[in-house]
Amino acid sequence: MAYAALGSYTEKPQETDGVHWEIQPTGAGRWHSPDFKTPGVFLCLAQKAEGQASGGLLASMGAMIFKKLLSSRFQPDDAPGLDHAVSFGPLDPALESHFMAFTNAPDAARRLLNSSLATLLSDWARRYPIQQLRQSSAFGSLTVLFGPTGVYLAPTELLQPSQVNELAALGTAVVKAQASNAHFASAF
Repeated sequence: MAYAALGSYTEKPQETDGVHWEIQPTGAGRWHSPDFKTPGVFLCLAQKAEGQASGGLLASMGAMIFKKLLSSRFQPDDAPGLDHAVSFGPLDPALESHFMAFTNAPDAARRLLNSSLATLLSDWARRYPIQQLRQSSAFGSLTVLFGPTGVYLAPTELLQPSQVNELAALGTAVVKAQASNAHFASAF
């Protein structure tokens, strides 16, 4: 089994800096925290190749790409309203150069995109860039999903035990960035 090396990470819930999380042995493996949930809203951020434009052909194919990604890697409850979801932007300039976004509720999702989140994810993308036509990152492309079942960080490359702590540190910081997002919480 590809996840046997992850041992206790897949066997019991973990906690880092007050954030509860687990490694779920699905796909390449993914980090999940139930500590921040959205009320019927999902926002998916998918890392793109460095310098890849968000417009043009990529934008026109965006909805199809995101729907396929979400339906193959997540459950329907994780991303409700997928059939009516849309690509959206522009994102914070720090995020725009590294990520694309897809959501079922653009106004609510925009409130999730605070400056702390933009800084965290753009720093990650600079450390683990995706090159066009080949993935050079140890984690592969990172997908971040906020939804009613929690927050997910899902790399495309098989998660290795040596990478768990770094992914958990990012996930913990992402959850904490949202937990302090009073603007989002007060909208619901």
